[in-house]
Amino acid sequence: CYYVYFFQHPANFLIIDIILGSNLNEILEFLGTVNLFLTVIYFLFWCICCYFICLNSFKENKDFKIPIYFKYFVLIFYLLILSNSEKLRTILHIKHKEPIISSEFRFTRLANTYPLRTFFLIRDRNEFRGSQSIWREKKEKFKFFAKNNNNQSPMTIILVIGESSRRANWQLYGYHRPTSPKLNSRKNITVLNDMLSTSHATYYSVPMMITRKSQDNPTNFKFSEKSVLSAFKEAGFKTYWLSNQGLYDSTAFYAHEADESIFPTKNAIHDAQSHDGLLLPEFEKIIDDNHPKKFIVVHTFGSHFNYIKRYPDEFSIFKPDANPDSRKSKKVRDILVNGYDNSILFTDFILDSFIEILNRKNQNSFLLYASDHGEALFDGQCEKVLHGHMMKNNFEIAAFTWHSDVFEKNFKEKVKYLTQNKDRKMNHTAIFPSLLHAANITILNDNLDRSILKPYLDYPRKVMGINFETAKIVGACDEIQDTNENPIQ
Repeated sequence: CYYVYFFQHPANFLIIDIILGSNLNEILEFLGTVNLFLTVIYFLFWCICCYFICLNSFKENKDFKIPIYFKYFVLIFYLLILSNSEKLRTILHIKHKEPIISSEFRFTRLANTYPLRTFFLIRDRNEFRGSQSIWREKKEKFKFFAKNNNNQSPMTIILVIGESSRRANWQLYGYHRPTSPKLNSRKNITVLNDMLSTSHATYYSVPMMITRKSQDNPTNFKFSEKSVLSAFKEAGFKTYWLSNQGLYDSTAFYAHEADESIFPTKNAIHDAQSHDGLLLPEFEKIIDDNHPKKFIVVHTFGSHFNYIKRYPDEFSIFKPDANPDSRKSKKVRDILVNGYDNSILFTDFILDSFIEILNRKNQNSFLLYASDHGEALFDGQCEKVLHGHMMKNNFEIAAFTWHSDVFEKNFKEKVKYLTQNKDRKMNHTAIFPSLLHAANITILNDNLDRSILKPYLDYPRKVMGINFETAKIVGACDEIQDTNENPIQ
């Protein structure tokens, strides 16, 4: 119910998959203190309803009766919930034409009846997960036949995956606040001014960033190739996965492709002390490794809600930013934005620190930063916040590259084309080929045509499978609609 209420869209088995792939700390932080209490109440009510619906539906004894006092209790409680949740009632009753508790309990109707619908979604999710074992077996056998044509050693290539980082709040993109002062003054930064995410959720975005998976359907996990980590391994690079996020289902398989997987904390979402600063000493250890060729994926927590837990106290510059109840209300928009901007400011510090560590080595180094998706912040008259929405600001992400002086000296042509391409349209599908091209790695039957370090042809950029260039942008929230005017869900 909370998902339907918050995102104004019915749940499907993929949403169930995301929820089950989250840990308890993330759920607690998303709900907040007040919403957690209401969710527990709703859940208890839901369990009681399910129990008596099933009992009354399938019991052979036709004389079975529910105590009259309990019926009155359920009715009163149900009316109290709906009287205080007009939006939820509208979504569930009008949009889906289904009562919350149907008077007909035939088995064929249960799958479309709240609250029992959830059980069928869980069943579909489990069937979906079961089918993934076949694709995992295919992945294990896959090879890129990658070759390293680079004689320039040592070399370090880094992909930094940002979190919920929309470009509108970065000083690098002209934002009025100084949210990225260090990167703004750092040399050899190339800002990618028109990079789009392929999805509005980490669960789907991260696989799109590190594989050759088709952008036509980012929610489809039936994909038989390994990630860019394996391509680098085949080419003789030592590979690392350094993450301040947990082993979510959509990234776990790829993280295990790395030679070393490092997770400094298990409770980064809920622990206020587990911000991205924990990544710095681990990153420095990796850079100090004597292996001449390294490829590193760094998965940050960036600007994931609750924003005030994404940075230490000394980066609380824009005030007030305290939001103790994790409220997501337009009434506290200024507080939310202050906290969000502080998280960008801290991300600026973390990324600049990565670059400084690389700079000290004075070797071939190339870093690409791109966020997994953007974020909504009750912009203008829009009543939506966070991500998971089909809105422009959920896809317009911050992205840039940095290269060392040694890299520019040895790969002048690549740096030239990178500079020429900085204002061109691109999306997540450019990341895989760009990383390999930066390292002079070739793979079988792939010319890496979308690399941003070479001339490339324009291509359709899709968001959740919809062509962004031909889609319509409508309403106060700049929502993306397909060309036949049906809203994208």
